[in-house]
Amino acid sequence: MKWIKRILKWDNSQQELKQALKVKKLKELIALMLKSDLELFYVPSDNQYFIIDREQLCYICISDLYAKVTNHNFLYNVSMSSNESAPILKLIEQKIKVNCDKIKKELFKNELDLLEKLKNNYGENR
Repeated sequence: MKWIKRILKWDNSQQELKQALKVKKLKELIALMLKSDLELFYVPSDNQYFIIDREQLCYICISDLYAKVTNHNFLYNVSMSSNESAPILKLIEQKIKVNCDKIKKELFKNELDLLEKLKNNYGENR
């Protein structure tokens, strides 16, 4: 009986190591993808994030409990605990925040340009 317990314990530890490796590789992939200028989407109602690379035809959907990585040939699912997914989701949220900050700066610049253009238009006509 002891040898069965040892085998089961060894099998569980092997599964845990495999899971940790899958999550580590997924996090590395997402970190690399986030360095590129890819499309990022967030669906609040489902708490899902999407990373879309149309050039490489690679799509990732990630939530608290799973990640799906797909291209035009394969679909790969990774089940995760919320503790495992939290650092990955944080990386994506940070990238979305950076993108939003860029958009806000561009909008502010556009607003100033519009006001300057209107000011110049009214100054020339009067």
